[in-house]
Amino acid sequence: MQNDLREKSDTTGAEIDWPGRLVTSLTGDGKLRDRWLKTQIVIGDTEEFGDSATVEVSFIDRTTRVQFYNKMALVFNGNTWMIVSFKTQL
Repeated sequence: MQNDLREKSDTTGAEIDWPGRLVTSLTGDGKLRDRWLKTQIVIGDTEEFGDSATVEVSFIDRTTRVQFYNKMALVFNGNTWMIVSFKTQL
């Protein structure tokens, strides 16, 4: 996610409001929201490592048929799994 949102001039990212930028990207006219709304979502293999896991998720653009492959990292927090990391790739 940070790679998708990071400014080219930024090197540390410490002063950037990552949660706020993620919300902006997933709402309104956000880039990720637009990508997700235009796609077919396919869930692939999962691997569990105690209280963490990974899951393969592909987003397939319905118009161009381009596939964005993702491997999301999850952690078990309380009684639910939470996504803690993901990066889209062609």
